[in-house]
Amino acid sequence: MMVSALEAEILAACRREGHDNLPRRFYRRVAKVVDAPWQLAAGVDFAYSGVAGSRAHITALINRYTRHVKRMATRDEQVCRALVGVTNLTAPPSFLIHPRIVLRVLGPGSASGG
Repeated sequence: MMVSALEAEILAACRREGHDNLPRRFYRRVAKVVDAPWQLAAGVDFAYSGVAGSRAHITALINRYTRHVKRMATRDEQVCRALVGVTNLTAPPSFLIHPRIVLRVLGPGSASGG
């Protein structure tokens, strides 16, 4: 639903700018909104062994890190806020690999760190 709401906002903005090349302008802008949730959803699918398809080499690493993020989000408010922002599409997925978050997820004192 969040993607649909963001798409509606982009469409309204494009319409305010005029109808010349409206579809082209809309699809170019909306691609930036759709890419992140699509990649998140598709990547998570590959966490299951029965899923067929071509997976990027980094997919397994990302899924493993994401499991650590989810686990740490139950104990760390900053990690939880970052994860909620990403899953609610108010922050880009790259927010989860900000050094401050990575250190909290994988650093000393974490279940997965030293």
